[in-house]
Amino acid sequence: MESSLRSLSASPNRPCFFLQYGDTFILLDCAWDFQPSLRFLPVTQIFTPTLSQLKPWEPAKSWYTDQPNELFENDARVLINGALQGEVPQFQYVDPADIHYILLSNFSQIYALPHLLNGKNFTGKIFATAPTIQLAKDIFQDLSHYLETYSTGTHAERWKSRDYFASLPPAFQQCRPALWKAVCSMEIFEASLKKIEVINFRQVIPLENSITITAFSSGFAMGSCNWTIESPNEKICYLSDSTTLTTHVAPIDLEDLKKADVMIVSSLNMEPTRVVGESLKVIGRTVVDTVKNGGNVLIPFSNPDVLIDLLEYFYLYLEDLPTTIPINVISATARSILSLSQVFSEWLAKEYRDKAYLPEEPFAHGEMVKNSRLKIFPSVDGKFSESYVVPCIVFCSHHSLRCGPAVHLMSQWKTSPKNCLIVTEPEFSVDELVAPYQPLAMKVQYLPMDTRLNLTQLSKVLGATEPKMVILHEKYLKEANGGGTEYGDAKLKCPVGTTVQTYSDQKGVALPIGHKWLKTVAHSAFLSSIPMQENSDTSGKKVLAGRIYGKILALDNEYILEPAIDHKKLPPVEPKYPLVCLEQGDAWKLVRLLMKEGLEDVVAKIPEGSQEAEIKSEKAGLIITVQQGRVEVATVRPTKETRAVLRKVMSVWRAPRVSAVYGVQEEDPSTLKVVAAPAGMGDSAMDVDPATVGPDLGLAIK
Repeated sequence: MESSLRSLSASPNRPCFFLQYGDTFILLDCAWDFQPSLRFLPVTQIFTPTLSQLKPWEPAKSWYTDQPNELFENDARVLINGALQGEVPQFQYVDPADIHYILLSNFSQIYALPHLLNGKNFTGKIFATAPTIQLAKDIFQDLSHYLETYSTGTHAERWKSRDYFASLPPAFQQCRPALWKAVCSMEIFEASLKKIEVINFRQVIPLENSITITAFSSGFAMGSCNWTIESPNEKICYLSDSTTLTTHVAPIDLEDLKKADVMIVSSLNMEPTRVVGESLKVIGRTVVDTVKNGGNVLIPFSNPDVLIDLLEYFYLYLEDLPTTIPINVISATARSILSLSQVFSEWLAKEYRDKAYLPEEPFAHGEMVKNSRLKIFPSVDGKFSESYVVPCIVFCSHHSLRCGPAVHLMSQWKTSPKNCLIVTEPEFSVDELVAPYQPLAMKVQYLPMDTRLNLTQLSKVLGATEPKMVILHEKYLKEANGGGTEYGDAKLKCPVGTTVQTYSDQKGVALPIGHKWLKTVAHSAFLSSIPMQENSDTSGKKVLAGRIYGKILALDNEYILEPAIDHKKLPPVEPKYPLVCLEQGDAWKLVRLLMKEGLEDVVAKIPEGSQEAEIKSEKAGLIITVQQGRVEVATVRPTKETRAVLRKVMSVWRAPRVSAVYGVQEEDPSTLKVVAAPAGMGDSAMDVDPATVGPDLGLAIK
């Protein structure tokens, strides 16, 4: 059966993969891309004169008499006035009903989940760790709080019309507005979270078709994980946001990622030439210099782990920072987010995990709160306004500068050159980030804190794990000026025997694996009852051959072969060697039968004089191949209707020169051939009555 991978996302750092592993369909991550939010005007908490005085944007073509009045212009950039939107994956290419499982790697790759599930007929299972679920809930609740409280609720959609969109500036032409969706409500998001099953690191979860999945720490955030997807014969690894750097969370676990057949890589470092340690030092110097000169420091954040690491650094290393300077964290869920480091202490690095059981605080921010050095506020109004002093340091949301306390503080502080904005998130362009606030007098420092793997670190991971094939986005390897890559000058170095395959959002990848055989279990008494007869193959080698009539039961992820009739009543088997393939007339007869059953899009590739054939139907997701003496029928999207058509066609079609697998002449056209290998039998062929092949068994029909 086929195995393939397709990316549903345009951004390699906001992944969503559709993995077909035989008859099992798995979605890897479900990320929401916040990039489109930069095209929107900020959602303000209070009246802001600068933003309210922006002029409407007018298209170059004067014949637009009915303008949507949704677009405004500032700093030569067109901005949308409406509810914030982000880009969801290309869910139009998948039916939620076809997805069996969804694996979520960390809190940042979960926010598009409601757009896939809400109102859809998804019946599969979703897996994530407990910290991933809680972090995603807290961060989304903070975002939802400000949008639902202060947003006008206006959904700007008219500008997306084809004619009007064509008149927009070139920067818009690269956008895909059809995929832009407004942020859903907290109620809908929580409903999606309730469908997730909680798993732990190294917990083996059995799926269907003898497949198991296991999560291993990726080192990126609390509860963040990489995945292994294994069958008895193959192993796929999914490497999402990962880091080999030492942080406060559990370190990356590579031991069980070794020797994979395929390793899928996503979410590499977006600023690979930047060193996190150097960025920390510059941030420290910038903060100290700014507050000593009487200025305020604004640090927007979205990643709680970056916030915790910065607070640790401020507490331990910034001896020059006056203790009288207040450090504030403003977020509707800040207290909950900071407390998670103690609630989920088992997900931390050993150093911090051991401290969690001692009387003192395991993290610096706990001690800072006790000493009133760190103050936490839910919003800029209320207690923060009452205790507000200058200069000060503020960590707040949202990192896009389009909603939350950051919008209010940017509007208040942007006019003074003493103040400083420090951007630590690598996701956005600084110019687009501050476009609505121009003219801007305050200083802006771009000091990204991206701990994820760069190509050099990935090369070391590949050297330690030695996968047979590594798959990653073509952008990571795209040649740039100077002979390097788009993501830095480093080259990807793979161990001997590892091949590299790239993907894009427009190009899928066929995986060099697939369920050619299903492992079945049969009782020895059943196998011993099968009449066997000694014969010789074409090389003169003595072999034993016997015909099996049985049924395969799927129970608890195990396939059990049971007898359908008494084998003693069967006539002896007379093998016919050598194996032969279809004649062309037989193949064309099969094509006509399929078309007669309504599959009018059947396409056949039957080279003249060849003993191979390939017959496809996109409508039914059907692929029939004849190769090396075997006839294989596989359904990419198995349905009851497709199986009914197959049974009817196969019961009518009879290719007299088609022998059963390994030379057993098939005389009964009412049976279908199912490849399975019972324990201890090697590559055996079994004749299975069509009635025993249930619609839920993802078996290849031969």
